[in-house]
Amino acid sequence: MKRITHLGITLLFITIMFSCQTDKCEQLVYTFEHEDIYVTQNELRASIEFQDARDLNVPGKIYFYNNLLLINELYEGIHFIDNSDPNNPEKLSFLKIMGNTDFAIKDGKLYANNQLDLLTFDISNLEDIQLEHIAENTFREYMDDPFYLNSSFFLCSKPVKKVELMNCKDFESQRNQSAWGQNFGPGNLLARDEDFLVLESSVAFSNDASSGGSGTSGSMASFIIRGDYLYTIDPNKIYTFELAEDNDPVLVNEEYVGWGLETIFAHENELYLGSSNGMYILSVENAAQPQYLSSIGHVGACDPVYVKDNFAYVTLRSGNICDGFTNQLDLIDISSKTNPVLVKTFSMTNPHGLSIASDELYLCDGADGLKVFDISDPESLNRNLIEHHDEKFAFDVIALPELDNLLIMIGAQGLVQYDFSDPSNLKELSTINIDW
Repeated sequence: MKRITHLGITLLFITIMFSCQTDKCEQLVYTFEHEDIYVTQNELRASIEFQDARDLNVPGKIYFYNNLLLINELYEGIHFIDNSDPNNPEKLSFLKIMGNTDFAIKDGKLYANNQLDLLTFDISNLEDIQLEHIAENTFREYMDDPFYLNSSFFLCSKPVKKVELMNCKDFESQRNQSAWGQNFGPGNLLARDEDFLVLESSVAFSNDASSGGSGTSGSMASFIIRGDYLYTIDPNKIYTFELAEDNDPVLVNEEYVGWGLETIFAHENELYLGSSNGMYILSVENAAQPQYLSSIGHVGACDPVYVKDNFAYVTLRSGNICDGFTNQLDLIDISSKTNPVLVKTFSMTNPHGLSIASDELYLCDGADGLKVFDISDPESLNRNLIEHHDEKFAFDVIALPELDNLLIMIGAQGLVQYDFSDPSNLKELSTINIDW
């Protein structure tokens, strides 16, 4: 079954014909048609396959691990890219995983989802990736029923790009009537925000001493590895898996937190969960059993989170599954983990993912591009915009100062890499384009 999504998620539009004599104007409009996918459990698990490299089509999460760049192809699998030279990234292969939206890596083991199961792959040899273990029905316990092994069930609604020729006046009229009108133009070349319900993915930033040999994800992550534990979220729960050496991951805790959970970020001994109605803070002093500490609410909107020192930076945006009409960056004082306080709100265009390195905040502001703010004085952020690349739609970003100041951004045009040695003068290194 197929259904056309709301016009407000229309992608890049290009004027292809003007005629002064006939006063005719038409535009080529890219939209997403969503195809509902139904499979049996046996078909789903049999679909896992290691394939040759392919072009980006509808990218989701980004992840960096040991000079390896991984990009999720939404609901289809994972691209593997050799990023030893960021000026010339090389596509290596594609791991087909039907239903995949997120993943994380530790010590050569890739942990990924397929909407039902937690999958473990050995990627120590990239030319011979091996599926080691399937923790069946981890994320949909009710499907333990053998009935589903050979009976079809709804897996996901996969975005498929569509091209339509539309009269300019009709296009403008429908765009102006759309509640998501601000998302027209180069915005949303990625899948619609609904497709990132589980992905929305805040930053799974795992570069501290406690994280072991894990990698760094973008700010839309719902998987994060901290030490010997993998934490994942769904819209209501947080799952804790123990990653014992040479053993399969073991689910050691499953806890209801709230509704609308989207993103997860680790900082010191806390996890920060972004949801459609607020931010939750959980303690991981006992790593096997996260404990609720506090929460702070906000109006309905999707919200990746990034934490630095005593502040949490939370982006809220409209035009998504959260039905929000707010576009702002919230600055929250987290000096007291049991009593977070909203300090200030900064107006934005349509903010998505974010990352921080030193005293600079790198913020993806949707169709308004990538912005760099000096946050040495966090409360003066709005007066300290030091760089603005508005020519590219920006969705998510990873800042890697330890790798020669490498900045990796995913957006409408595909994946772009920058040198941010001078944050006020970003230098573009390379681009991996989306296949149109």
